[in-house]
Amino acid sequence: GRLPTAAEETMVQQNGETGLSLALNQLMNEESFYRWLMEVFNEQLLTDKYLTANQFEGGVNLLDNEDFPNRKWYNDTYSGDEQSSIRGCVRTLTNDAVAREPLELVRYAARNNLPHTLYVSADFMMVNWYSQQVYEADLVNPGTFRQLSEPVCDANGVQIFYDPDDFRPARVRKNLEFEQGGTPHAGVLSSPMFLNRYPTTFTNRNRHRSRIVFDYFLDTDILKIVGDRPGDGIGTGVANPTLLDPACYACHQVMDPVASAFQHYDDRGQYIVTGSTSRNRWDSSDIEPAGLAGKTIPLSGGEGYFRNMLQWLGKEIAADPRFIRATVRTLYEGITGQKLLAQPGTGA
Repeated sequence: GRLPTAAEETMVQQNGETGLSLALNQLMNEESFYRWLMEVFNEQLLTDKYLTANQFEGGVNLLDNEDFPNRKWYNDTYSGDEQSSIRGCVRTLTNDAVAREPLELVRYAARNNLPHTLYVSADFMMVNWYSQQVYEADLVNPGTFRQLSEPVCDANGVQIFYDPDDFRPARVRKNLEFEQGGTPHAGVLSSPMFLNRYPTTFTNRNRHRSRIVFDYFLDTDILKIVGDRPGDGIGTGVANPTLLDPACYACHQVMDPVASAFQHYDDRGQYIVTGSTSRNRWDSSDIEPAGLAGKTIPLSGGEGYFRNMLQWLGKEIAADPRFIRATVRTLYEGITGQKLLAQPGTGA
């Protein structure tokens, strides 16, 4: 975000690699670094698509009105025609806070020297004053949001001072589908923005989401798994090729357990617990049970994760050595602007 200062150049000239390390450590405590970090991870997630500059109320409109009846709170709070200017300002701040929620989690962890594994395992989401109104979420650490000395929005005698950059951890409690304490947060995995950016269909059954999880968080390209695949993509005529056709099963035995872990989230990212009476039906007889890397998620008993499968999945991803490789790849490509070579020196 800036050129090196004279003092930093001198530090490097006098101390070599040690001086460079010190200069970079100082730089990585500046706000420009955290903004850059969010830009790098947006190059991966592509969730800035939902910013107001790209889509009008793009992030807010993705939220289900039944789950979040207060999602457009600004329309009620500033309902008069004479308040249209202040409403437009607050609407933009609210939408952009909703849209950038998964990226703010990356910044929060880095800024507070917390492990980056929160990216996939945090049992909270990030909100500022504006998006807290949307989710009606409870702050993890109760307190008041920071206010600025100058108003952020100012029109027709109405002034808003809350800092839009003041994001804090919070938990959504008002989801009736999850009776045991609210929405089960699992970092970016349960983010409405992530789930909408990488949707599913009735036939896809979260396999697209699974492929993205393996690519972004486990440095694994599902499509490069060794094995023969039928050219027409429909197997050899068996009733359930993804389970019974060896050519299909080579990939699906890896991919489908992760896909099953997303079963409580519909195509719009709404959390609806599956079951025989649920409007989010899930037939477990024709797909691998939820899990990862040969482990199956325990669904019942004291350690049962039936209602919060993504929390189990996030913890497993965070503990997987491939998560480190995936993170390094994301940062390396963000720094160099080029894709990482699979086999350096071979041109592959």
